[in-house]
Amino acid sequence: MNCRIFVTILILALAVACRQEPANLIVNPGFETGEGEDPEGWTINISNYIKSYQLTTDDTEFHSGMKSYKISRVWSYPRKPTSLKAEKLLPIDPEKDYLLSFWYKTKEVIEYPLSFSVVSAVDCDSAPPVTYEKKIFNSDTWLQYHVLLDNIPGNAKTLDLFFRCNISTRGAIWVDDIEFREAGKKEVDMFEQWRREAIPPASGNAATKKFRATGFYRVEKADDRWWIIDPEGDPTWLMATDGRGPEPAPGSSKSLIEYFRKEFGETREAVNEKMYKILTDECGFNAFSGWTADNFARISEKRYNAGEPCMPMSKVLGLSLACEDTAVLARDREGHLLNKGNHWVADPFNPKWRKMAREKAELTIAPYKDKPWFLGWYVDNEIDYAELFRYVWAEYSSKEFIKLVEGKYKSIDTLNKVWTSPHKKCRYTSFNDILSDKPEPKEWDDPLWVDFTEFERVMIKEYIDFTCNLIKELDPNHLVISNRLNLGPMPDIYRTIDLWGKYDIVCMNIYPDNNKIGFNPGELEIMKRLHEGTGRPVIIGEWSVPAIDSKLYEFGEDSLGRPLDWSWPQVLRTQKERGEAYEICIKQLASLDFIIGAGWFKTLDVDTDIRRANRGIMNGKFVLYRDLVDAMKKSHTDIKKEIGIKW
Repeated sequence: MNCRIFVTILILALAVACRQEPANLIVNPGFETGEGEDPEGWTINISNYIKSYQLTTDDTEFHSGMKSYKISRVWSYPRKPTSLKAEKLLPIDPEKDYLLSFWYKTKEVIEYPLSFSVVSAVDCDSAPPVTYEKKIFNSDTWLQYHVLLDNIPGNAKTLDLFFRCNISTRGAIWVDDIEFREAGKKEVDMFEQWRREAIPPASGNAATKKFRATGFYRVEKADDRWWIIDPEGDPTWLMATDGRGPEPAPGSSKSLIEYFRKEFGETREAVNEKMYKILTDECGFNAFSGWTADNFARISEKRYNAGEPCMPMSKVLGLSLACEDTAVLARDREGHLLNKGNHWVADPFNPKWRKMAREKAELTIAPYKDKPWFLGWYVDNEIDYAELFRYVWAEYSSKEFIKLVEGKYKSIDTLNKVWTSPHKKCRYTSFNDILSDKPEPKEWDDPLWVDFTEFERVMIKEYIDFTCNLIKELDPNHLVISNRLNLGPMPDIYRTIDLWGKYDIVCMNIYPDNNKIGFNPGELEIMKRLHEGTGRPVIIGEWSVPAIDSKLYEFGEDSLGRPLDWSWPQVLRTQKERGEAYEICIKQLASLDFIIGAGWFKTLDVDTDIRRANRGIMNGKFVLYRDLVDAMKKSHTDIKKEIGIKW
């Protein structure tokens, strides 16, 4: 061999051998040094509201070495996270990328499939911190998880890293072997391969089936899957979005107005017809989701009556919000409402709320009652039932609670004996004394927990029975769909999940966190639990994915003073990646035999004076995101072919 070639090969081999992996910036990454709650390099943050927890290093369960860190038996309310935090801030260079990796395991966390999250809070010079959060799905075996930080503010200085248990659970979570390193091309390529989910085949074959025609939409389970059955008896699967007519905002430039009129037309009718055609022809949607303007209903009606394919429509009744009087809402012992704004929970026993809910339902349902192209009614949207057992003290629900415990214990002496525990010595002289004291369970073993969660079920059942029976009374022909359950209250739904099976369809709103492209295993598990717990088909009421290249997630001071949107931690990089995510997600849903459809939210980006978010199929200048739209059309065409649906 030529001597020069040999020397070159030797130098290259030595360079490879000597190349050092970037340093791990984590102190004590395996919790091998230090004992108890605060091992070397780590500390815990416990809210003042935390009532009970078990946090410690653990030498009985570990991924490597001899220890790990265990978070278990957490009781927390109002829901405040319990955090394991790196003691020192990590220095970062905004010009570089970083890869966070760690191993974890969970056991007997039955309450929720996304039991904890990893949070990176980037501290910026002369600007608010930017927070990256990813929810971690449960795993009964040791599993490695990765987060790539490749979009860091230019004025970033340090990073605060912590693991956060977001739920109350009797189960356990372990973390071990945590790494935070600079990421080169090799690490980025590995991350991109790790994050992609496989695309499964769609489930079911509609081409071989014909069901009884009833003249209205309904649901039915066949041998292969749950189906939506159209008025003529043909099975279908819903690929939906909201129907919203775009319109230039007041004060828009002359050029934008001229462009809009050229593309969409001069009249509102022309604009709606154009938008309808975009949704069907360019995107391939075959249904409307809940947030659809009545103008689009008229187009669907016209098409249906002409024997043409049309997009069936559904509406959100919003019965929990039927009464503006806050006295009808559920309250805790201090008079606080459960959630705020348009997610309030009504006291289901309150006669004023029931009267107003009936009046609202009668008014809203009447125009659609006999329409065959109308799909059904969502009872509510994202009403928050988290920790409802604490919100039993409104005027009418509190009286029902006293009836329950009085009927169960018969005498106040018996109740005092059962309720007395190390947490509280009960000395009530009458059942009415409970109304004055307004006690609460203090932890899992508190005997009050049994009765309060039993009454939580009574409240949920009353709400479900009232709303379902009311809608069926007023409109027996159309589907009744549950409250559009969002992720916030889902950790508490396991206690009442069987009750929700009274509705024809159970609805879930979910926005994937997109660290994995596609719904991650925990997100899919939530859907499965909803179906298994209720025995009913599931529809996804809202979902979508955003991307950075929309320019709606810019760092730094916004001209209107708008903060980064809550959807910031979910962002992908580009509209092309957004289209890739759409294909994976919608095909994952079509592969599940209990999912009957999904509704993309929404038609237009959110770009207002107070909020900016890339949720639309078109931007604020009414231009379609072509990479996304083309992926939608392809995905919908694929699904229609795979399961053999006509439209």
